Amino acid sequence: MIDLHCHSTASDGTCSPSELITLARNARLSAVALTDHDTTCGLTEFLSTAKEQNFDGIAGIELAGRNQHQQSFHILGLLIQPDHPELLAMTRQILCWRNERNRAIIAKMNQLGFAISLAEIEECCEGEVLGRPHIAQALIRKKICRTIKQAFDKIIGRGCDAYVSRQVPSPEECIRVIHAAGGLAIWAHPYSSDSMTHIRCRELAAELKEQGLDGIEAYYSLHRHAQTVEALKIAREMELVVTGGSDFHGTHFPKLNLGSGYGRLQVPDALLKPLRQKAAFAAEKRLQSPTPV
Repeated sequence: MIDLHCHSTASDGTCSPSELITLARNARLSAVALTDHDTTCGLTEFLSTAKEQNFDGIAGIELAGRNQHQQSFHILGLLIQPDHPELLAMTRQILCWRNERNRAIIAKMNQLGFAISLAEIEECCEGEVLGRPHIAQALIRKKICRTIKQAFDKIIGRGCDAYVSRQVPSPEECIRVIHAAGGLAIWAHPYSSDSMTHIRCRELAAELKEQGLDGIEAYYSLHRHAQTVEALKIAREMELVVTGGSDFHGTHFPKLNLGSGYGRLQVPDALLKPLRQKAAFAAEKRLQSPTPV
């Protein structure tokens, strides 16, 4: 089995990039991808450890996008070049937007009477990408909340008084930059929205395919069996590659395990070959294309 959707301390996970390799080996996985939110800064350690341990570590990233209709998407980039200039430029811009949002959330919390500072939140963040899970952790340390779920449900989640919407690029721009970095663009957890229907999923997959989407994450910890079956059907009909992953974040979600999700996830090793073949074909096609003037 494999796991192509995991997070480390470089973003909002609690395991270091090196620890992910150890956990993957202990879980008897044959490959794992590090797909931190909006950053590649953990990939050097991750890939170095994978090489040292003769393990199949795959460089990735997870980017959030929103289209003109305010539909949100998460796009995974797999088999990317971590230091590609266009990708790094995008992550720097997203980091600036994140920091602006964090300051706005803190200001709202302070107005609501929750005395918490940026410095206290930064103590909960080991990497450069500070997000709401770190804010939730700081709220727990301050004994304002008991759990991360409570922090999201009562204070910083969508619809709560301290919620602030993120500024993000378009899905098309995410896909373009992932391609520029030599990677494949994958629609992550397509059924993560409670309102997502099979018909709507198909419509959005077609929209993303027109923008260059390469694949769909059919196997996912929270997908029901019928949703996985439908995602696989969409992939076949639209000639998209299939991936899968747990969305592992470490102890932030203690019942969510690397490789097996909530216990039923099984992502077949056989998915890797077509994934790599598609990436190699795309790379060859780029080399054969004339350089724009």
